[in-house]
Amino acid sequence: MIKRVLFIGQGTAAVAGVAVSVFMEKLFAGRLHVSAMKATELSGYRMTDRLDDCLIIAISQSGTTTDTNRTIDMARERGASVVGIVNRRNSDMTFKVDGVLYTSDGRDIEMSVASTKAFYSQVVAGYLLVFRFAQELELLSEEHLYRELEELERLPALMRSVLSEETQAKIRRLAREFAPTRRDWAVVGSGVTRAAADEIRIKLAELCYKSIATDQIEDKKHIDLSSEPLTLILTAGLSQVALRDAVKEVAIFRSHKSIPIVVCSQDFDEFDPYAAGVIQVPKASECASVLLNVVVGHLWGYFCALAIDEGAERLREARATAVAFFTAPGGVPSGTGLARVIVLAKRFQEDLVKGRFNSSLSVQVAAELTSLLGYLMGSRSLSQFAAEFQGRGTPRELTGTFITAVSKAIHELSRPIDAIKHQAKTITVGISRLEEVFEGPTFAPFKELGLSVEAIPYRDSVILRGLNRVVANVAGATSYQVEGLGALGEPIDESTVKTLCKVGVATNMTSRADGETKLVGNKEWSVRSGSLYLGRGSRDKRPIAIVPLVPRGRVEKLVLLHLDFVDQASRSDKIAVLQDLRQKYENLKSLVTERDVPWDDAYLDSIEVEVLVMLSVKDLARKVLEAQKTNV
Repeated sequence: MIKRVLFIGQGTAAVAGVAVSVFMEKLFAGRLHVSAMKATELSGYRMTDRLDDCLIIAISQSGTTTDTNRTIDMARERGASVVGIVNRRNSDMTFKVDGVLYTSDGRDIEMSVASTKAFYSQVVAGYLLVFRFAQELELLSEEHLYRELEELERLPALMRSVLSEETQAKIRRLAREFAPTRRDWAVVGSGVTRAAADEIRIKLAELCYKSIATDQIEDKKHIDLSSEPLTLILTAGLSQVALRDAVKEVAIFRSHKSIPIVVCSQDFDEFDPYAAGVIQVPKASECASVLLNVVVGHLWGYFCALAIDEGAERLREARATAVAFFTAPGGVPSGTGLARVIVLAKRFQEDLVKGRFNSSLSVQVAAELTSLLGYLMGSRSLSQFAAEFQGRGTPRELTGTFITAVSKAIHELSRPIDAIKHQAKTITVGISRLEEVFEGPTFAPFKELGLSVEAIPYRDSVILRGLNRVVANVAGATSYQVEGLGALGEPIDESTVKTLCKVGVATNMTSRADGETKLVGNKEWSVRSGSLYLGRGSRDKRPIAIVPLVPRGRVEKLVLLHLDFVDQASRSDKIAVLQDLRQKYENLKSLVTERDVPWDDAYLDSIEVEVLVMLSVKDLARKVLEAQKTNV
């Protein structure tokens, strides 16, 4: 029986899952536990042994997202049911899930960027699933369901109204006025609009080459208003009560010299006194309004990128003029060329004073350009140029230096909208989340003692797994509680150890730790080093292993294992075990060859398995060397 619904994805697909989950969580309150997270978050940190009560809705545009697909595999192994929302038919994901809801006919080839149209269709597909579940569980009346579906049906018309020339012109004007003037940007939303803020952040960051903050509207005043950011505030679809609170927040933003640009539904004008700009969208349902906020945000990102790139365009003209100088005889500009330089220089300086390059031009490059334009305009002597730029004071040298500097500025300001600078999907990589299996005789006692093998340090788990090749049986085991360690988990005088449980042959054995006693000896060493101890019992001299359990960063328990080794093992198994024992194989070879004796793996054939494992490297090397002397 399904008790949980979990939306997963990566990037913009994960945000689509959040958008749907927020609505579903409200609708299904008390009936199902609904949440959303990154696929990698589930596979790496939230995966449980059983997911047979969980329906996972996996979202992907391409269906080839490695991170998401690997998580699907892991979830299904644990009994989860999985439904995919995906664009491409016959993609990898479609063969991994129990059912698929396609978002197009599969012809979408927009694979190298986070697709905008994919996001809209993913959210709508998610809403359709939610409404179908709600209908099945009779959570919505027929009339309510009809109204919600009607809103989705008119969504294309609502989006077209936002894409009108009038709205686009307003967004373009606000972007040109404010985007180039602030280096720090933010997008904020609350409730249903929070996911919209996350989606806009992705596209805005990709188009404008910026690291952009997102937050809840109400929390922004507690975080980074000191940066006086350009902030896009998403309020379309919020309740009247929430809207009035949002007005107060925007007033706070403006009082701290931020530049708030507000997206809200039509016929709400209370933001006007405080916002630097208000962009209105049609009134719509909560579900539809989420996407209307996103449409504005996508347009905002597009026009902001254009606004920043305008600065680069002006400098491209300046560079072209400079190249003409550089190629002229002697590097001397003509009269008309010099006049053009003066015009461009004055325009650049005016833009600099107005803060038109604050968003993206570095201080170093701006200072270089200002200085070089002074030389080109003749207001500074070429002798000064030679001292400042460590070059010859000639017109050609000056022009060449200017071309280099202006090229740097163009690079910093260019925003090629049709080609993202760095895009992860150009390299097909992703998580593997390889699930290593730690089973066999050396791990069986932990289950019998009711202890998790995940608390064993990884390097020790590898050793125990390697020992399985040569351990026939673990005859018994004892678990101990460790108490009184220092602040950093180190043994101190007050540290103690106490027996918790015994199984197998250990049941009839007595230990000084049967009553709480001071932590000393091999147990103390294991705690202090946080490492597995291999040795022999102090009384019966039988092989033992002491394994520390570190569930929370310090040793909390110890497990003592009584080992029975096999009588015979292959040479390859012996080598593999020695390699697992902290490079014991390589160290043994080094000690032997140090004595000018060539190494041969055949040396291991005559050494018993138990001796090979329990003896120290030095003693093993001595044994090998003595055997070679005897043979000689």
